[in-house]
Amino acid sequence: MINRYIPYGYRMENAQIIIIEPEAAVVRDVFRQYKNGASLKEIALDLTLSRREYLPGRSDWNKNRVSRLLADEKYQGKDMFPAIIPASDYEAARAIRCGKRSGNISAIGETVTEAAAPILCGACGGGAKRLSFPNRTYVQKHVCRNPNCRHEYLITDERMTGMVLHLLQNAKICMPEQRHNSLEARRLENEIQRLLDTPHADSAMIRGLIFDLAAEKYRLLTEGLAITDKLRTELAPANLSSSNIRRTVMETVRQITLIDDETIEITLINGQVLKKEQQNGTDKFTKEGADHSANRAAAAGGAIA
Repeated sequence: MINRYIPYGYRMENAQIIIIEPEAAVVRDVFRQYKNGASLKEIALDLTLSRREYLPGRSDWNKNRVSRLLADEKYQGKDMFPAIIPASDYEAARAIRCGKRSGNISAIGETVTEAAAPILCGACGGGAKRLSFPNRTYVQKHVCRNPNCRHEYLITDERMTGMVLHLLQNAKICMPEQRHNSLEARRLENEIQRLLDTPHADSAMIRGLIFDLAAEKYRLLTEGLAITDKLRTELAPANLSSSNIRRTVMETVRQITLIDDETIEITLINGQVLKKEQQNGTDKFTKEGADHSANRAAAAGGAIA
């Protein structure tokens, strides 16, 4: 086995420590993901699937290796090592790590709770209530309100906020499909069809209804464009940060669905669903995804308190 005598990202050359740029890129990406809310396990899995070698021929990352990398002060330019990341990035990651150990959530700024957006149980679609146990090492969890489900999710406020921020920062906003007309549009369509099926129908009346239907569909399209523009503005990198995350969620998120202790889904106000596996800007609106979320919520019936 090859032993590494200097940290990942560096090598000794001509009696000097220099940066190995491909490895340095991995270091920067690890700090970026961690600051954006990814867990150690998620980062390790991403590096493993991307075949980013930790040692020659070894790409089997785990959360302990990622944790050691995040804890190494040398990456900010300490002990004669050239800096790979700014000191501010190291301090931000350290604050998050310390916050997770102590239960101090101030490191991530504002937190996302059900006051910002409805939080639903992924098992049944019912509402999920947040519980906190400060006397038990600051345990926090969400419990489904549906008495026939009562599914539990062990997620701290900090972890919840980190996952929400991570998905929103990597979202690629798209124009949703117009799957359903408004009640007015359906009424006009039915009236037009009824007249067309009537002998000696008034063509002028039909023409007028067709114009009214076109106007209604244009209104729906315009509203859809306005919502999409709003999302793109609110979720622009310059406007989205941990310091204003609660306001952003209130403005852009329809609901947050808990899948397990490490996974959530976000439904935006345009119906677009953001999922954990879509972290590289490839999120797209799908009819199945939105309908799946809607069906889960409907199945809960009166379970949401």
